[in-house]
Amino acid sequence: MRLGGEVDLSTTEAIGKPMTMLLPEGRPSEENDILEKIRRGERVEHFETVRIAKDGTRLNISVTISPVRNASGTIVGASKIARDVSVVRAAEAERGMGPPPFDKLRAW
Repeated sequence: MRLGGEVDLSTTEAIGKPMTMLLPEGRPSEENDILEKIRRGERVEHFETVRIAKDGTRLNISVTISPVRNASGTIVGASKIARDVSVVRAAEAERGMGPPPFDKLRAW
């Protein structure tokens, strides 16, 4: 699994492991809250959050999640796209700019 070239987990390290291994302390329910919304068929809006890279570095990421449905329309999983936006956020901080108003860092 690759996340912005920073989270570089081998198949052995990732398969069968919970996604919560990428969550920083203090956000234990974030992934479960998201999956619960997917199970209920609710839309999960694009959001920004923090994840932990293999080396322990905190990464600012932009996340998009969509339900995956089978032929009968039953939700059978979730598709997640996560983009590392750490460099963008660091550059904005350096210039004294915050993220655009539509980008909000979720604190679950």
